[in-house]
Amino acid sequence: MIPSFLLKRLFRQFGYDVVGFDPRFSLAARKQSLIRFAEFDTFVDVGANIGQFACLLRKYGFQGKIHSIEPGSNAFAKLVRNCENDPNWFAYQFACGCSQEQRELFISENSHSSSLLPNSRLNLKYHPDTKIIDREVVDI
Repeated sequence: MIPSFLLKRLFRQFGYDVVGFDPRFSLAARKQSLIRFAEFDTFVDVGANIGQFACLLRKYGFQGKIHSIEPGSNAFAKLVRNCENDPNWFAYQFACGCSQEQRELFISENSHSSSLLPNSRLNLKYHPDTKIIDREVVDI
C-alpha cells in the first residue's frame, strides 16, 4: 500500500489536493439533516423550473407539502407532469414580485436560467448556455 503522504505529494504536482472525506459533512448529508431535523412541514420553491429542488426534497425523505412556483410555460408543463402523482406537491404558474402586473420573461437555452432580468454580457461570456432563445409575457 502506498503511504498517503506520497499520494498527496503526487497529486499536488498535478494541482490537486487530496483530503479525507467524512460523509457526515458532505453537502448532501447537510441538506438531508436540515430536512429531517428542522421539522419543516412546507416548502415554497420560487422559480421551481421543472421541480428539481422538490425532487431532491423527496429524495432526502421530506414528506410535507411543496408549493412550486414557475412562470415559464414550457418549464411549468414539465413541472406539472413531475408533480402529478404526488398529492402533497402543488404547482402554480406565475412569477413572484411586489406588484400584480405582466412582465416579459427571458427564456434561456438552459431553462433553469430563465429570468425576468435580461442577461448580462459577462454572464453570457462565462455561461454561454444562458443565451436567450425566447421570450414570453408572464403574470406576476
